[in-house]
Amino acid sequence: MASSENRWSLRLASSREDGSLIRLSSSMQDFRPRGANDGVISQFHANNDLAALEKGTAEADPLALEGKILLHLPTAFGKKVFDLRQALPDSRQFAGYALMMQQLYGPEALGESAGAALDSILPNLDPTTRASLQRQADEEVARWRQTSIASPRSIPDSRNERSGSFCAD
Repeated sequence: MASSENRWSLRLASSREDGSLIRLSSSMQDFRPRGANDGVISQFHANNDLAALEKGTAEADPLALEGKILLHLPTAFGKKVFDLRQALPDSRQFAGYALMMQQLYGPEALGESAGAALDSILPNLDPTTRASLQRQADEEVARWRQTSIASPRSIPDSRNERSGSFCAD
């Protein structure tokens, strides 16, 4: 079960400057252009965002899974659309986390933009890499379900309430 301290850190790490959460959009109609800012992030975010996402995924937190998908989204519009502070585009990690999201919460959980990105990545992977990635996703989904069995979470519909490694070869 996720500690309350980590849930707090994860919510701060996933928040915009206005306090709203950075979330996967279900459609491009949800897109709101970024507001003007100076591009400087707080020291808290610089020091803690990635660690909070790592700890959150270890604790099977759905918000952390969304954060990892957004972090590794390998498209040029990801930073602009989702108002990300940090972006580490990585097709393989993105695909692994996206496959997990689909298995855990259904294909619609990815939304339009992340779903389209996954659909463009998977056919371009060689069969061995794709099989390895699917196997890793399956193993992580099993761990995720076991970790969260005492405190099962789903991704609520309300955007205000919603709250492993794929590189090992």
